[in-house]
Amino acid sequence: FPVTIYITKPTGVQPGDIMLMTVVKYDSGSILNPSIGNDGTAGWTLLAGSGIGGSNNYRGAILYKIVTETWEPASYTIIPSNYANNNNIQAAIIAYRGVDINNPFNATGNFVSAGTGVSSISLPAINTTTTNTLILQLSMSWRTGNNAARTYSSWTTSNPGTLTEIYDFSNITSVSLGAASIIKTTTGSTTGTITLSGNNTYRGGIMLALNPTPPLYYRTRTSWQSWDNLATWESSTDGLSWGNAIRLPIETDLSVTIQNGHNVTVSTGFTTANNLIVNGTLNISGSSSFIANTANINGTLQVENTATFSGTGITFNAGSTYNHNRDGGTIPTATWNVNSTALISGIIGTRPEGYGQNFGNFTWQSSSQNANISFAAGLGIIGGNLTIVNTGSASLNLMFSGPDTYTNTVNGYRDWE
Repeated sequence: FPVTIYITKPTGVQPGDIMLMTVVKYDSGSILNPSIGNDGTAGWTLLAGSGIGGSNNYRGAILYKIVTETWEPASYTIIPSNYANNNNIQAAIIAYRGVDINNPFNATGNFVSAGTGVSSISLPAINTTTTNTLILQLSMSWRTGNNAARTYSSWTTSNPGTLTEIYDFSNITSVSLGAASIIKTTTGSTTGTITLSGNNTYRGGIMLALNPTPPLYYRTRTSWQSWDNLATWESSTDGLSWGNAIRLPIETDLSVTIQNGHNVTVSTGFTTANNLIVNGTLNISGSSSFIANTANINGTLQVENTATFSGTGITFNAGSTYNHNRDGGTIPTATWNVNSTALISGIIGTRPEGYGQNFGNFTWQSSSQNANISFAAGLGIIGGNLTIVNTGSASLNLMFSGPDTYTNTVNGYRDWE
């Protein structure tokens, strides 16, 4: 009788990712491949499916899905198509970001299977036509005699060499699944070999090459949206002609711009952006972490809760504001225009680090502060104004502890309100 099993979606999947699922099953005499249920978990395409080791009793399949929507189910329903039980089917998913979703496969090799007399699988040559493709080997095996499943001992190519193993699942009787990958920086032909820990095993495998996504320009097209909402973005290949984005921005893209008047929030996970330009407002909240490789802030950047913002080449330009609306944490290392403002608004009992920089305007306005805080003679040069608006029920001191004498430079005015 048919049995339905479920497999959990990889953590952090977002629009523009590609997922690949490998399934191996016992299905006596059947040539039917497993399918993905039609209960909202559909959208998977069969890439390859075959009996392994010359027998249709043991069948392997590889399916893939391009994630195109912000919502994605928490798990996927696999229908083996015939008899199966816990010892007769196994599945695994991997997800990749940075693959060209319009043309994901640069090369797809033939699905190859081998009988029980050898311990390896020889994969036929594929020819890559683009540099920096991701070579991916996927395999499944079934050990005869209901014996313990084999493990994978090596994954190799003729060019560029040994792959890095991603997973080796062999914790179910007789059944194992494996995957490995490597970046191929050059074009041209390569063959592959997958080796298991022993013979007496039906085995199958395939070698693929995934295309890297071309880098794009990104800008917001609507306000009050989250970073990970596809509706927030539009993209361009040249920075001139724009269209609705079909994937989220990634760290290899050319630039990401928050347009004037737009407000975008990053609230979960780890985000990296290249050439970030904030003309509107970027809120980094929750427990999220944001790293920028070059950032120009012309509007407002706010960090709250336990979130962090860091990176290289960060500049707060004239008229910009950094709002440190959290307790503790670290003010990002940056170049501060004399007319920029570092606003410290969320301190409760822990001093923020990073206060030794040369700021423009520096404003302390932490109404919930309940512990005395000192800069211990370490506050940097203030090129503009130093303003103390609110310290809650406690105090803020430039030199509560530290040396006997301390000079602090403020080029504008000091204002204790």
